[in-house]
Amino acid sequence: MAGAGTLLRYFPLGEIGFLPYNHLLHAHSHLAFLGWVYSALFIFFIHFFLDKKQAQKPVYKWLFWLNQVMIAGMFSSFLIQGYKAVSITFLSLQTFISYGFIFCFLRDLKNDWSFPVLFARMALVCLFVSSFGPMFIPIAKVVLHNPDYEKMAVDFYLHFQYNGWFFFGVIAVLLRILKTANEQFRLWPGTFGLLALSVFPAFMLSIQWMEMPDWLMMLGRSAGIAQWAGVVLLLAALAPGIFKVRSQYSLLSLGLMIFGLLFLLLKTTFFAAAVFESIFNIVYQNRPLIIAYFHLVFLGFTSVFLIFFFLKMEALQAGKILVPVGIMFLLAGFVAQEIWLFRSGFTTHFDWPLITHLNEKLFLSALAMLTGVLLLLLSRFLPLVRKVEK
Repeated sequence: MAGAGTLLRYFPLGEIGFLPYNHLLHAHSHLAFLGWVYSALFIFFIHFFLDKKQAQKPVYKWLFWLNQVMIAGMFSSFLIQGYKAVSITFLSLQTFISYGFIFCFLRDLKNDWSFPVLFARMALVCLFVSSFGPMFIPIAKVVLHNPDYEKMAVDFYLHFQYNGWFFFGVIAVLLRILKTANEQFRLWPGTFGLLALSVFPAFMLSIQWMEMPDWLMMLGRSAGIAQWAGVVLLLAALAPGIFKVRSQYSLLSLGLMIFGLLFLLLKTTFFAAAVFESIFNIVYQNRPLIIAYFHLVFLGFTSVFLIFFFLKMEALQAGKILVPVGIMFLLAGFVAQEIWLFRSGFTTHFDWPLITHLNEKLFLSALAMLTGVLLLLLSRFLPLVRKVEK
């Protein structure tokens, strides 16, 4: 995924003749969503929410490895032929595998309705709902012949992934970890309801470019504000909980939690700002700002927490020098990339002076993140290689 992202940043500097840009873009985005976030949250849901007997059920191993086969097939087919029959087939099969996971996991949760589990359940609801977006694309193309509906379907998928599956999934695991560490941790009951109910109408903020009744637009804007308020309430509850258990975590883990929550607040604030039509008009069709926002959600909030969860599972070990160095490279590359993207987006709108060597700077930022990923992988697999050599 990081390698594909780095290659995408190389394209403006020099073409890669054998690899069309759009093919690589589709492969990169689907690998990021399904190969990284989906697979990681799959692991964390099984590890943190199910008991040992449930987690060792063969069905979860089958679902996990079948998903990896679909991801490999999808990634390869996207690179070779783009968004065509073979890649769509793999994507469809992966969707049905995710349905199997949703069914099995919810069945094994039984009657647990604690706050972490409520967030996990809502995450899976959003994962299920988001799948209808890609399913609607062929209908928009072949039956309705309307590119606006096709774009709406893509926005629908992205909204319920970013603001639903990613958000509720990450917070579910975080709450589970904090609750295990501190049984006194509590969340105001209305927070979950505010977040869960607002995520559906908040979709209207993503499709303001479409004509819709005024009452529907007002509902979407109200939901955007409600989401922001819900996140603020959530952060107000999480802060003292994290403070209470700070001694149980390394400085690296605490730093990741703080950065992740900060990026969550920024992400939610930017999304809620779209309630103002003037701000939405600045962002709409401004590619650098859109990419900056997507990366803020995906890399800044989601991936930072996923790395923290892997540290908690001890799949990554903070004591190994390669891990903190790798994370520093990742964060430095991400922050630099966000600065250049936001600066570039505002330059386009406000007619500021152009940024010199922008593409080179974005490529170096991507290269820094790729270096960080490679160092993390090296920290994980180098001990295994040494064991085999012995």
